[in-house]
Amino acid sequence: MSIDKHKRQDSQFKMEAGVMSTKVPHVLFLDDEPSLLEALRRNLRKSGWEMHFLQSPAEALSLLEQQYVDLIISDMYMPGMDGVTFLSKAAEKRPDSVRLILTGNPDLDSTIDAINRGKIHGFLTKPVEIQHLQDVLESGLKVTQAKRRQSQMLYTLAQSNKALKAELEQTLNFVSQTQEALRDTYSSTVEVFAKLLEGFRSQLLQRPFRAGIYCRLLIDHMQFEPELARQTYFATLLHDIGKVGMSRHLVNTPFRQLNKAEQAEYEKYPIASSAALLDTPELEQAASFILAHREHIDGSGYPHHLSGGAISEGALITGITTYFDELLDGDESPRAIKAALQQLELLKNKHFPYELVDTFKEVIEDYYHLGDREYLSLVDPEELQAGMVVGRGLYGSNGMRLLSQGTRLTDRLIAKLREYHTRVNPTMRVAIVQQSQVRVN
Repeated sequence: MSIDKHKRQDSQFKMEAGVMSTKVPHVLFLDDEPSLLEALRRNLRKSGWEMHFLQSPAEALSLLEQQYVDLIISDMYMPGMDGVTFLSKAAEKRPDSVRLILTGNPDLDSTIDAINRGKIHGFLTKPVEIQHLQDVLESGLKVTQAKRRQSQMLYTLAQSNKALKAELEQTLNFVSQTQEALRDTYSSTVEVFAKLLEGFRSQLLQRPFRAGIYCRLLIDHMQFEPELARQTYFATLLHDIGKVGMSRHLVNTPFRQLNKAEQAEYEKYPIASSAALLDTPELEQAASFILAHREHIDGSGYPHHLSGGAISEGALITGITTYFDELLDGDESPRAIKAALQQLELLKNKHFPYELVDTFKEVIEDYYHLGDREYLSLVDPEELQAGMVVGRGLYGSNGMRLLSQGTRLTDRLIAKLREYHTRVNPTMRVAIVQQSQVRVN
């Protein structure tokens, strides 16, 4: 179907939906006898309807082009065009109108023809009593009013769907232009699900995607086998889903401020998070990592107090990346990063293996350029200028890379970053190389 045809249909739908709000019904009478039309006008003048009395089928069809009519009543035999032909054309222009035919003595053949070709809803036989005519017309108008209410609801629903679709397309526009395609269906499913969780409680559930960045950096550095890497990443994204059913008090209160009973309840969330994936066999390994991601190698973790080699590498990586992100709590300043890394140092061979902490520290220091941090500035997107150079890879709130390190900003990129900053991630800052350190090639 062409775009123009869609527009015409939408325009007609909108026009008719607008008429839906009009309380006065429109009735068209077509007959070549002026005296009959005058009698109808006189006897129905108190009906409260908007009535049109015409003698010419051509004029009546022209009216139907311009005006929505609830009910049409036509004579059977007229010069130039019979009533059946007229009503068949009227049905094409106004299919929702009720159509009646007025005839002197209908035979079986003309009745069948009128029903099949004229798509009529009923017959009236001349001479017709005014009270009977009025009763029939009122019954017909009840049908059109019901159709109008239905059309109004459908139109409203269509407009709502159109608005939702436009909003969704606008939200996804930046993502579709800047992110790489997901490698498989389960990547898409997991990340979309995690994105929905992010919207559920933004402060809590933005964490999975931030932790996902650290997870990807670490598993890439450790050269994980692809499927193990994918399952570990999925576990990092979905580790918090068990908190969705918890009270806001449990979720938002620091653990040490909870009483004993509340702490015991909170420590069940890895079980709930893991259980949420039980019906998805392809995520079985990720579920096992989630179940154990708060276990510690010294046995002090939860929920099952595992220790040493009983904790899988995937669970340990899920644990260290999510714990580090919780320590930062969104603060990526050099002071906060160094403080979080120092806290991990204190947990060596207690919560996490010595080698894992050292490797993770190396990855984080490289990612944040801690050795030459004085050469980078965190800049609000509104303060970006064309020609600035990105000093660190920029990732979206869903963990996908938006810009690579070394990218030189253009006006077009800045506009997109500002839109993303406004619509998706208002806390985003861009690491920019200070001008004195930018090389001129």
